[in-house]
Amino acid sequence: MNASVSQKFAQDDVVYADANDFRCLIGDYSDRRALLATDASVDEENKTPLPADIGDLCRLHRLVRSRKVTTVLEFGVGFSSVVLADAMRRNRDEFAKQIEANVLRRNNPFEVHSLDANAEFVELWRDRTAHEFEGLLYYHESACRMGEFRGRICHFYDSLPDICPDFIYLDAPSQWDVEGDVRGVSTRHKDRVPIAADLLAIKYFLLPGTLILVDGRGMNARFLRDHFKRNWRYRYDQDGDVHLFELVEPPIGDRNRAQLLFCLGQEWLSDAESIT
Repeated sequence: MNASVSQKFAQDDVVYADANDFRCLIGDYSDRRALLATDASVDEENKTPLPADIGDLCRLHRLVRSRKVTTVLEFGVGFSSVVLADAMRRNRDEFAKQIEANVLRRNNPFEVHSLDANAEFVELWRDRTAHEFEGLLYYHESACRMGEFRGRICHFYDSLPDICPDFIYLDAPSQWDVEGDVRGVSTRHKDRVPIAADLLAIKYFLLPGTLILVDGRGMNARFLRDHFKRNWRYRYDQDGDVHLFELVEPPIGDRNRAQLLFCLGQEWLSDAESIT
């Protein structure tokens, strides 16, 4: 991507953020280039939340709004939790009548469930947002431990929120928050990366239409892609360094079909129903 296009995208993000009152949510917008020049994300001693990345936050907000997402599972608390909750609040204000009229059967409608292994970060963000997003944003803390998936070394959280999300954001755990080792191998070596396998464990609980966004974490995305079954459509956005997995399958029943039609539209549904 050339500099002029990159600058345009940045300007578009600022316009979108301003239109959606991001400054009230996250304060001043940080310079993405300054953030990427640091190694804070791989610093074991860092206890300060990373600055807000306006491009990443706009992407999340746009996706949740444009896809009329009803339930979010987020791995990793932070500014993203706040922006996702705001998008969910807007979806609730606009689409709650469909839930009330039983057009969509969703048992955790317009909720964001954010999971992290770092107790300090969970408490920090819970304190910051306890009142503003009551009934919208739920924080969960769980230990994360090394394990295996089909003989491949990886890691799992001990406990996941008991929900059925239609949008999943994977941006945790930190490599330093994973406990234990498998045959001496752990993520706590600075040259290693996190390899989360939680989504593989629940893949058959996920409904058609589910979208997963993996933020960076290229090795983790490759691991998931190698082991996912079902008809996941994969796309890598190199400019944003994000990996997208979308579950494109025929609906599993009338309720799921109604949700797909309402949230994603007839064209998406017709494409999914053509898959045999």
